[in-house]
Amino acid sequence: MSCPEAHLSVETWSRIGIQCLYSIKLLHDIGFVHRDIKPANFVMGHKSDVEQARCVHILDFGLARNYAFEKRKGQWIARRARRSAEFRGTMRYCSPSVHEKKEQGRKDDIWSLIYLLIEMHCGLPWQHEKDKQRLEIKKMNISDKDLLCHFPGELHPIVPHLRNLNCYNRPDYAMIHRCFLKLIRRIEVEYDDRYDWESDLQVQYVLKHRKKRPEYEHAEEFFASDPIKVNGPPPPGLNLHRNETVEDVEEMMANNSSLLKPKHNTLK
Repeated sequence: MSCPEAHLSVETWSRIGIQCLYSIKLLHDIGFVHRDIKPANFVMGHKSDVEQARCVHILDFGLARNYAFEKRKGQWIARRARRSAEFRGTMRYCSPSVHEKKEQGRKDDIWSLIYLLIEMHCGLPWQHEKDKQRLEIKKMNISDKDLLCHFPGELHPIVPHLRNLNCYNRPDYAMIHRCFLKLIRRIEVEYDDRYDWESDLQVQYVLKHRKKRPEYEHAEEFFASDPIKVNGPPPPGLNLHRNETVEDVEEMMANNSSLLKPKHNTLK
């Protein structure tokens, strides 16, 4: 899924989008945000594994970060947002909040997914921009109308929803999922239809030999579920015991020294 110049058919990327959303929510449901959602970090299962061959897998958790902690079993508390956060992610796909040095939350992974799908469908307006400053200017100043002008209308409600969320808020995964379902129903594509890169024989083999249908095909209950139940900041003055990460240590040192520079940004 890492060929940015190759557009996919809407029949393919719409179903891939549902699988990516499913994978992202699985991560969110254990208290983490990915912070580097992009095509290169999703792969399909190996063709020799009939149960996984047509399933999307999410990769590379090197920039993942807790957005919540389990204070006690079943009780989650939001991680307090930093006043300013260093750039983490990939320039082409990161959310507007990342450019503004704001703390990333669940919404930011969904923003990156939308950019990824626009690229698969018709290309991003800043896709060929090599200069990082000009790319950022294009990205931050584009209107939703221009960003979505070639994107299917069924998915348009997602962007204004994301703009209304802060880093603590839970995205409405069920609403986003319904948008994708409306699209795949309109274009009359089925989950068993072949993807652009598959042959009919490959699909027939998988469908014949697999033992169960993938869970993402009937995931309404999953997308509506909220095991974390975090939708706002932690109570004032609450101190959570946790181990400091390299990023946390860098941040604390940077607040006291102008000499330290973050060493693991991925500005691509």
